[in-house]
Amino acid sequence: MRRSVTLAAVLAGTLAGGGAVPAEEGDGLYGGVSWGRTDARDGCEQFSRTFPTLACDESSSGWRVFLGYRFASFLGVFGEYTGFGEIDAVAYTSGGAVAASADGGGYGLGLEVRVPVLERFEAFATAGMFRWEVEASSSGGYRAEEDDSEPMFGLGGRFAVSPRFWLGAEWKRYQDVGDRTTTGQDDLDFVSVTFELRQ
Repeated sequence: MRRSVTLAAVLAGTLAGGGAVPAEEGDGLYGGVSWGRTDARDGCEQFSRTFPTLACDESSSGWRVFLGYRFASFLGVFGEYTGFGEIDAVAYTSGGAVAASADGGGYGLGLEVRVPVLERFEAFATAGMFRWEVEASSSGGYRAEEDDSEPMFGLGGRFAVSPRFWLGAEWKRYQDVGDRTTTGQDDLDFVSVTFELRQ
């Protein structure tokens, strides 16, 4: 609680004392972290087609770290690692209740286009390729691991707390994660809060 109050005071002082913070232009490194929620669009529906499902949770906490380089105020290239978290289900089989889970993550490489909207706010869009890895297992002894590359894309906005520190919100879509016959396959939506530092 004390850390939260201190951080709030620092941010308030920065905003009150610094006046308008213009968006920084030019080349330079940037990087940061994201924390949010991963949602599988129809993972539980796929599972329930195969087994009578007692419980299923399509959502999980996810995280992302990224590092990039901007060639101008509007264009950058980035690399990322994203952890999706875990999807859990409990199904009923002839042998009784079985718990199943799938978790994954992977590496991505993409382009980002930034569009200034206000003096301290910008919108952005990203697109690239994502190398995912998924592991599925069950209490009945089943285990499968798969990996492949598929497209990713996203939209979001950021607010300049200072020329170097930006806070944002982002939605990202990771297409066709997983294998339909072994781990299950789904489009994953990752909605997050982003903390970014710029050189």
